[in-house]
Amino acid sequence: MNNIILKAKGVKEVSRQEMMNYSLPVATESYCPISNEQIIETIVEQLDRNNLTLKSEFHKRDGSCNKFVGGFVIKSEHSDMDLLLGYKNSYDKSMTAAFALGVKIMICSNSVVTGEISLIRKHTGRADEIIINAISGGITKLGNNFIENLDKQFDKMKEVKIDKTISASLAGRLYIEEEIITAHQLSILKKEIEKESYNYGVESTLYNLYQATTHSLKNTHPTNWMNSHIKAHEFFMKEAGMIVPKITIPVAPLAAPNQLDLFDSIIY
Repeated sequence: MNNIILKAKGVKEVSRQEMMNYSLPVATESYCPISNEQIIETIVEQLDRNNLTLKSEFHKRDGSCNKFVGGFVIKSEHSDMDLLLGYKNSYDKSMTAAFALGVKIMICSNSVVTGEISLIRKHTGRADEIIINAISGGITKLGNNFIENLDKQFDKMKEVKIDKTISASLAGRLYIEEEIITAHQLSILKKEIEKESYNYGVESTLYNLYQATTHSLKNTHPTNWMNSHIKAHEFFMKEAGMIVPKITIPVAPLAAPNQLDLFDSIIY
């Protein structure tokens, strides 16, 4: 599991209990903080309700103890992949609470994050209830069909043959144009292009470069981890000629008349 853990400078791995124990900021009329405890306990409860088996988990915080990211690896029937449910949160208003669905590739522990559910533009009003309802709805999307959809996407990437020149061009775009990877991650990606750390069953395909990219993203800071993985996935889907569909996650309505603006879809 260590390979999936974020390794960015200043970021520390903590236990589930430590993550839940960080002091929540005081709520105001314009800011309603969402607690790590609420997010984590809701995820664990919903996994149990949906008869999903938790294999492992990770939780990380930055040096200020105000930015958080974590994930739960869930057992699947697939021989090569497990399900992954990641989350992010902050206690300094730097980013909204959100979670995302994806998988963990067993052979290399690379994370594949396919879409983020970020339901609130601002932590105001009853934002805590909104995100909890969203987690409950999102977890129901996990299952064999979710992995089968990803498998089809991976198969499409495996059909696209690329050489080192094309790999170098795509790596440059990931760094310069899309700003998905950093200079340090570009150096990691270069080494992977020259000699892969793992046997992915195919050679010289878009899929190989995709896995090399997700490998380089293992040291991403919590603030960018989820977004970087999602952007990378979308980038490679487009390069393989695939259109990213939107699937609506139903969110239970709240009684409050001044309901917040919502992002109610996940891309995968």
